[in-house]
Amino acid sequence: MGHILWSCGSAQDVWLECPKKLQKCRSAATDFMAIFRELSSKLAPDEIKLFAAIVRQLWLRRNLFVFGGQLTAPAVILRQAKDQLEAFDKAEVSRSLGRALAQQTPISVKWTKPPVGFLKINWDASVDVSQKRMGMGIAIRDHGGELLAAYCATRDYITDAATAEALTAWQAVEISQSLGLEKVVLEGDAMEVVKVLRNEEVWLGSYGHVLQEAKQKLCQCMEWKVSHVHRQGNNVAHSLAKLALTIQQEILWTDNFPLCIRELVITEQGYS
Repeated sequence: MGHILWSCGSAQDVWLECPKKLQKCRSAATDFMAIFRELSSKLAPDEIKLFAAIVRQLWLRRNLFVFGGQLTAPAVILRQAKDQLEAFDKAEVSRSLGRALAQQTPISVKWTKPPVGFLKINWDASVDVSQKRMGMGIAIRDHGGELLAAYCATRDYITDAATAEALTAWQAVEISQSLGLEKVVLEGDAMEVVKVLRNEEVWLGSYGHVLQEAKQKLCQCMEWKVSHVHRQGNNVAHSLAKLALTIQQEILWTDNFPLCIRELVITEQGYS
């Protein structure tokens, strides 16, 4: 993927149309995730957004060429990326207003058990802007509320909350696949990510291609669902995300779970 979106001649023709700072960025990495992390440490937030929008257009151009034999001109790619970024920013303003209105009315929400035969995978992310680091928290529970696995990890140079949520959702799906889970309910409190995974919305922010890959992985399960829960119903995953920022290492527990989540799990097991 790194070659298609960054280093091949066709992609470089597009990057040469970009503002000077993006033109001058260099990376010897071949893995796209490594390229993105390296550039994230060099670019301002607005430049990272433009980079992500261009990457999406490059991927769409690649698909159009492979399946339709058409190759979009570099200048057109840049214009489309800027147009979509403008539309995304307007949508973000609209969502912010909606969230502000929603916060005026307190909502009481509890974690709910998955259907019999399914496992529920809750995910959440936490961001430490001062340290330029994000934390991931993932919890897997059965229909009785029993905690089967918990996961913590950090990623550097991620300070945008939406990007952090998208990466954590991808990691939740990755863990599900590595454990061979066949019937899963993926649940988080980031509505934008949930809508993308449900095919209700197109992701225009950073790491949009990661969510596309997550959906492809989900389709390999026998049965899967994606649900949204308010923050109050995502306490275990949230606590794990906060814990991740303090331990700064990747850990997958299947027993001897952290003390910070044991009481939460026991309390939520009592919910109907």
